Formats: sequence, structure tokens, C-alpha cells
Amino acid sequence: MPPNIFRIKLDGSLIIAGFLDETDFGSGEISPRPFLAVDDDVTDVTGSREYVRMEYEFAAIGSGQYTALSSLYRREQDSTNSLRRTLYKVYEPNRLSENVPGVGKKYIAVYVLHSDGHVEELTRDGYEYLSDLYDEFGPQKMDSKKLLNKKEFFQPLVIDICINNAMA
Repeated sequence: MPPNIFRIKLDGSLIIAGFLDETDFGSGEISPRPFLAVDDDVTDVTGSREYVRMEYEFAAIGSGQYTALSSLYRREQDSTNSLRRTLYKVYEPNRLSENVPGVGKKYIAVYVLHSDGHVEELTRDGYEYLSDLYDEFGPQKMDSKKLLNKKEFFQPLVIDICINNAMA
């Protein structure tokens, strides 16, 4: 990655995905390696003020990023997952974030960038299939009648207070 890319400052957020040629030092073979770079003007959870950072496995930006990242971690998304598993694991966080201000219900676009440079877009049938999967695997409505509140689920809180004689 060019060193000056880390100095780029946008007034917004952007995920940059692509492939860079990498040499396998064992075999000397050169092959494309995927990368994710995030340009985000917001301080990240580590307190970093770097505007461009490299991410591994997955990335999320915008007001729904915390919901999305939580879902991706929960579903154990990583680069060894198949494309079909990854498609659902990316679709689900978007659906979970729909009620977050700034995340639209109708505005999701899924593109697949292949290492040879060609790009594919998910079709309407693909989105409908993912929606059906979400109906099956996504969060389900709760039946309040099944939620119990039994006396044996609780006990009085006991607090032991130790007073240090040296402070008295």
C-alpha cells in the first residue's frame, strides 16, 4: 500500500477493498491477496485518530457499524468462510441495523470483487433468497408468555462491608 494513503482525509467514511500481489516466500509464487482499508473520520474504539486503517476479515462503517460488527463477530465471520456463508453473514448485519438512524431499509448493495478483477452484483433473486434466510435464521419475535419471572430466580443481595481500622 502506498505510504501516503494513510494521510488521506475525507469528510465521510469509505471501505476500500481490493487485491494486492503478494509473494509467497516459501515458493516464490506471486498471487493476489485481499485487503480492506477503512477511511473513517471518526475516532475508532481504540482511540486511534488515524484516518485510514487496515482491517482484517471484515469492516463496517457508518451509524450502524457497531450493530454490524457485533453481528459479524457473533457469526464468526472470517476469510475462510465460503462465499455463500459470507453473503448471508454480510446481509444479516444490514438487516439488524435497519432501525439505526442513517441506515436505510431499501439501500443495500452487495457486490463481489473477484481476484481476477471482475465484479458481480447480487440479483433480485439473490436478495430475496437472503431475505428468506434472514426470516429463518435472524432474530425471532419473542412470545412474552414464555418469559418466566419466578421467585427462585432471585435472592436478596448481601453486601459485606469491611471497614479498615487504619482509616477510622
